[in-house]
Amino acid sequence: MATAPTNRQLAAKIVTLRLNRQQLELIDRTVARGVAPDRASLVRLALKEYAASRNQRSDGSDCE
Repeated sequence: MATAPTNRQLAAKIVTLRLNRQQLELIDRTVARGVAPDRASLVRLALKEYAASRNQRSDGSDCE
């Protein structure tokens, strides 16, 4: 049985993003709205939400 990774395990991962100008502007506008304090925090939040949604779908309730 697999266990969820701890915050320490998640923090050990390095992700490199290549974003175009439009994507950076969208991230900057989202940060300016107060969703996250900075770009890196916003990316971490997005990755956590994405991982959570993937975990919910792994129960077989979503057919792709």
